[in-house]
Amino acid sequence: MSAIPIQRIRIWSGALRLCHWLLAVSLLTALVTGWMLGHEAQQTAATSRDLHLTAGYLLGLTLVARIVLLFIGRAPADRWRDCLPLTRQHWLGMRDMLIFYASLGRAPLPGYYGHNPLWGPVYLLTFGVLTAAVATGLVLASAEPALRLSLAATPCWLGYSLPEWHSVLALILGGFAALHVASVFLHDARGTTSEISAMVNGHKIFLLPRTPQDLTRPIRIVRRNGNTE
Repeated sequence: MSAIPIQRIRIWSGALRLCHWLLAVSLLTALVTGWMLGHEAQQTAATSRDLHLTAGYLLGLTLVARIVLLFIGRAPADRWRDCLPLTRQHWLGMRDMLIFYASLGRAPLPGYYGHNPLWGPVYLLTFGVLTAAVATGLVLASAEPALRLSLAATPCWLGYSLPEWHSVLALILGGFAALHVASVFLHDARGTTSEISAMVNGHKIFLLPRTPQDLTRPIRIVRRNGNTE
């Protein structure tokens, strides 16, 4: 049996991985403690509120760092261009990812270098939702009790009050997180690039094509010196 040619390439920088895991931990903590605040008695909610605020502050700081990384990140996958469909190959990758999801993983998983071509724009949109969630949380956290009651009783947009919008944004983020985790496990099961471990050690594993049919689409591999293969 001939050996399968593979290449292990560092895709995710240490800064991006740190931001990713801090965002994941702080968002999960904020979602869980936020749910607890809505179901606990006021007398026992102090700990949950403290944890929720701490998670919110960490989420906000990490989000700022990740947005800065979109513009000054040194690795190609750090930057915003890796998330947007700026080339024909990226649009073809989005189409193939839709086919892959619609078939529940039975269709071939298309090859791609950094961010998932379909999820990349969603990540940028999610950063916007996170920003809105953090901003509404900061307003509510800094408001005096009387003002907080007033904000809860006064619709601010589309008939929803500020606390209600904060809850709606949390539901959106919770749904995104669930879909993101499910898709990553599906990719890891059906693909070859080790999506989960790559976000731990930074490296993806690519099968090198021996014939043009070996890959659904050629993978553009970006070297650190800027050269491509």
